[in-house]
Amino acid sequence: MDLLQTILDEYPDKELLARIDWLAEVREQCVAGNWKAGAKLLQMGAKTNKQVRSEEQAQKFVHDFFIDLLEADDYLEASALAWSRGLFEQRPLVVKRVFDALKHEDLIILLGASGQTKTYSAAAFCSLDFMRDPQNTSVKFGSVNDTNLKGNLWSNLKTFQEQTLFPLDLYPNETRMRMRPLNARPDCGIDAVLFSKQRDSTGKIKGFHPKPFRLKKHPKYGDLTVVRILLDETQELSPGVQSDLGSPMSTIDRGAGHMKIILTGNPIDEGKWVVQMAQPPGGWEESKIDSLKEWKANGWHVLRLDGADFENVRFNKTIFPGFLTRQAYDAYMHDGMPTPNWYIFARGWPPPGRAKETVVPSTWFDHAKAEPIFLGATRGILGADLAFINDKAMIAVGRYGTATGWLDWEGNEHRFASRKNPNQFEARHCSVLDRLIQIKATDNHGVAEEIKQWAESLDIEPNHCVMDMTGNGFGVVSHLQKFWGAVEGVHWKESATKGKILVEDKFPADEQAKNKISEMYWTVRRWIDPRVRGFFINPNCENWQAVRRQLTTRAYKPDGVKVLVESKEEYLKRFPISPDEADATVMMCLAPRVRGLQLPALVDEEARVSRITSKEGTKYRTSDRADSKSPAWASTQMAGVKEVRLPTQLSR
Repeated sequence: MDLLQTILDEYPDKELLARIDWLAEVREQCVAGNWKAGAKLLQMGAKTNKQVRSEEQAQKFVHDFFIDLLEADDYLEASALAWSRGLFEQRPLVVKRVFDALKHEDLIILLGASGQTKTYSAAAFCSLDFMRDPQNTSVKFGSVNDTNLKGNLWSNLKTFQEQTLFPLDLYPNETRMRMRPLNARPDCGIDAVLFSKQRDSTGKIKGFHPKPFRLKKHPKYGDLTVVRILLDETQELSPGVQSDLGSPMSTIDRGAGHMKIILTGNPIDEGKWVVQMAQPPGGWEESKIDSLKEWKANGWHVLRLDGADFENVRFNKTIFPGFLTRQAYDAYMHDGMPTPNWYIFARGWPPPGRAKETVVPSTWFDHAKAEPIFLGATRGILGADLAFINDKAMIAVGRYGTATGWLDWEGNEHRFASRKNPNQFEARHCSVLDRLIQIKATDNHGVAEEIKQWAESLDIEPNHCVMDMTGNGFGVVSHLQKFWGAVEGVHWKESATKGKILVEDKFPADEQAKNKISEMYWTVRRWIDPRVRGFFINPNCENWQAVRRQLTTRAYKPDGVKVLVESKEEYLKRFPISPDEADATVMMCLAPRVRGLQLPALVDEEARVSRITSKEGTKYRTSDRADSKSPAWASTQMAGVKEVRLPTQLSR
């Protein structure tokens, strides 16, 4: 069984799918000029004995059957008879969902991913509405973008009329993007509406409502005409359009079908009025991204079209060309992690990052991917995340000391310029992440002993180790404190400390951060700031990409005058991978602060160095009081050195 058949076997309405296939065969016969053969096939399927003797009778029979489908509101079947599958593919489930919503609802918001036939299917539905009764139907289509209006909406609506099996006598006006039937009233036809981006009311759709102008009562609509308003790219429309909708909405008779207003767009931002209007009752809770697909909001019926549900994506093969593909779906991610565009264009969901700030801007991280050129002794520092989420305990190890500059990831040397005198250079206190190590042991004793072995092999003293003592971590920290030394245990949900984050701070950490987790992540943010350059990520560190993903996606928000960083549990609602590497890294950066080492600064007075010129080159003598040896694994071998000769090019 081929993949297409497997997909079709999953279709929820097998009878509907069979009728679509049958009507598509009828259309093929008619397009080939065999109207009688098409009529005969139609008779067999419809089980009617109506006599059809000539091609003219056959053509009328097929057309009347098409109109009967429209009058019965069977638009999906009618589309199979009207258009080829090359023009309009009825079989993807998303098309049925759109047609069902448009059939039963009067106020519809179609929000979703790209390539999910939001606007295209809505335009097809409105075209069928028009073909049902062109003398008494008005279709208004609008957008804020002239290119989209002409190249997308107008082009689609015109093509649907030109390539139908049952063409109407229409008079198109390309300049005004308008189509009128012969002898139609001015209020009927297909018309474009171009909106501006101004915030105030435009008035361009006021007064569009059904009118009692029918010469003959319609079995469904009575004396009233039919009005359809289709607005595309609504995320770009000004809030003034929302107030304009009040006029046509006031005439809606729920369920009667005279008036339908259809809004389509991508949910680019929770701040956009259409996204706010479509907001689910419980808000845009990311935990519901896989389950929330259709709901009522503010009087509107909201249909969300999730790219993850589409057949091409689910089966990783292009079954239906012209729709979202798996390759496009995956391309919206970066390094295997979701991006704002992945939420918008792949999942049809407002991106959390647009409503929240992230701890570390990605550009800051990229600028910090470098190795400091340390001057004098450095201290080894270690942070350990012991939450055991996903059975993974992680340690981050690095160095802290005084540096005169840094080597970027391409090996280029840079000097710290003095902020007081840019023509001079200075040294600064900073730290660097050198290595991430996943702990193999799973029990408390084994994890504790493995951390101890790693620390001792890397010349890291116990009092320069900070680790999580929440949950299982309590046993690990207690074991190490008893049998090794004064490691620092951290409760993630405890209050922030009284210590500063930067030397110049006028307020302690507990007046900047809401809790401990916020303090630790905020420390990294302030240290990694390119104006400070107090934290680096060694380019040779394996899996630095994981730290980048996690630091640049961890959200925070203001909480009064303080910042509140989201918890690990909140983060996991948005991303499937636990941020263990970042958690270990921020704890590693806590070590210099809790042990009273000199903090990074905007103007680093304590790290000033004196320059000594000699025949051998340039030497620097640091005023830093570091007296512990550098780790044996440090790339800059300065263990026990108090006066260091640097390369001549660094002294220029």
